[in-house]
Amino acid sequence: MVKNNIQKKGEVLLSDNLPAEAGLRKALKKRPEEVIQEVLDSGLRGRGGAGFSTGLKWKLAERQRTFSVL
Repeated sequence: MVKNNIQKKGEVLLSDNLPAEAGLRKALKKRPEEVIQEVLDSGLRGRGGAGFSTGLKWKLAERQRTFSVL
């Protein structure tokens, strides 16, 4: 979670003070559904005017994935 206003200049701090790659490494060890659920549980919202749920957006996008077999 970001502790400061994203519109301010300067460093953005993460709440757990872990290096950025630590979160990525943790996410890469999980299934996509687990990552999406974690984002849903976090309550993270977009920065647009509607503040749409990021987790819901990812969940809907995941459902729309299609696979082609050639």
